[in-house]
Amino acid sequence: MFQIDFEENSSILYLSGQFDHAKVRETKEVFDKINDTTTIDLNGLEFICCGVIGMLVITFSILKQIGKYIHLINLNDHIINVFKFSNIYKLFSIK
Repeated sequence: MFQIDFEENSSILYLSGQFDHAKVRETKEVFDKINDTTTIDLNGLEFICCGVIGMLVITFSILKQIGKYIHLINLNDHIINVFKFSNIYKLFSIK
């Protein structure tokens, strides 16, 4: 089960579970509200699909145009490998 938590007036977005195509629309609504530098905590994320990676890249590009960024934290080894193999590892600040 996928879960997304974003507290109002917070710069941290929490993602957990399996992030697949079925959750893209609901997540896009949250990502569309991001207008400042944001940290995305992937601590509980087990799976991420390519559509979601695309959404992250689009959000990154929009924020970069206004001098803001996305920081990714708490990635497990599987998610790190997905980012490396998709060659977007360098776009994000990953901790």
